[in-house]
Amino acid sequence: PEEQAKVTAAWKEALARDDGSLGLYVHIPFCRQRCLYCRYFSVALGQKCELSRYLRALADEMEIYRKIFKGRPFRTLYIGGGTPAILSVGQLEKLFSDLYSAFDLRELKQTAFEGNPDFLDQRKLRLLKKRGVNRLTIGVQSLDCKVIKAVNRYQSADSFLRCFNEAREAGIENINVDLMAGLPGQSIRSGMETLAAVLALRPEMVHIHPF
Repeated sequence: PEEQAKVTAAWKEALARDDGSLGLYVHIPFCRQRCLYCRYFSVALGQKCELSRYLRALADEMEIYRKIFKGRPFRTLYIGGGTPAILSVGQLEKLFSDLYSAFDLRELKQTAFEGNPDFLDQRKLRLLKKRGVNRLTIGVQSLDCKVIKAVNRYQSADSFLRCFNEAREAGIENINVDLMAGLPGQSIRSGMETLAAVLALRPEMVHIHPF
């Protein structure tokens, strides 16, 4: 209770300076395995029940913040990780329901979601579209299978292409593709071939991050 009071007081002080452009970030820290290059907080998922426990804890935390942000509209919502796409369709639906119940999201301008292509299928993508996701970031990093293996990643070029096309079919407006340069085993040729293949799909944005 004492720590909660400190958090509440700090947020109230910050909100007194709010310029009307609040953004909400939700972190889902789980992945199938941790990639070599990852600099965010993420853990390899052990048992699926860990997801349910995490979502329950997240819902409890929302209840704390519900009172703090009452009457404060959010302009952006970003769900990242880890990979939030690891959640099932039912878990994603519950997450969005909890968020819309706890916060004023009626004036959202951007709802962003990031995910690994291996966990994004047609049902999840259609749900994301229904829930207002208008910016999808697909983590690819490289389409070179040797590079993917070297960084302890697991998606294939085929799974990425399937995911990208299904996201288009679902009607998601903006698709961003994340790539990396300078990965172990990656040559200039390998990197350029990946970039050319991604650009041929005409995504709305491509981010190239240094290793």
